[in-house]
Amino acid sequence: MRVIIVGAGFGGIAAAIELRRHGFDDVTLLEAAPELGGTWHYNSYPGAACDVPSHFYSFSYAQRRDWPRLCSPQPEILDYLRGIATDFDVARRIVTDTEVTACEWDEVRCEWTVRARDGAGRLTARTADALVLATGQLNQPALPRIEGLDDFGGHSFHSARWTTTTTCAASGWR
Repeated sequence: MRVIIVGAGFGGIAAAIELRRHGFDDVTLLEAAPELGGTWHYNSYPGAACDVPSHFYSFSYAQRRDWPRLCSPQPEILDYLRGIATDFDVARRIVTDTEVTACEWDEVRCEWTVRARDGAGRLTARTADALVLATGQLNQPALPRIEGLDDFGGHSFHSARWTTTTTCAASGWR
C-alpha cells in the first residue's frame, strides 16, 4: 500500500513511524518547508520554546528523559524530532520544499492523486492508496484585521515567519 503523508512535523513523523511499525514501507511525507519540523521549524524566533514540560515532546516509544530544561527551547525540540526521524528511518522519506496544492480521490482506480509545487515552481503529481493530512495549524500565521495594515510602511512580521534578518537593529527599532 502506498501512503502519502502531508506534513513532516510531529504528527506526520508519528504517522510515518506507526505505518512503518505496522509493515507499510511505501510511505512518503511531503513537506512545504525546507526541512522537517512543522511548527518547530517555522517558529524559530528568539526565545521560542514549548509552554509545557519538555517530556511531553517525547514519543512514548522514544522517550527522552534528559531534557536540560523544564520547557525546552525550539532548537532542542527540533533536534529531538530530527533524531527521531533518522532513528526510525523516516527522514529519507521526506520530500521537502513541496507544497501540496490539491488532493483528488479517483473513485474508479481507488487512489489519491496528490498535486504539488516544488521549490523551483515545478508541478508534480503522485498517487497513493491512502492519504494522511498532518498539516498542523500552529505554523499558519493568523494576521489581525487592522484597518490600514496594508498601508503600513514599517517592518512587520509574524513569529511563524521569523527570518534571521528580522532583528530590532534591521528594523530600526530602539
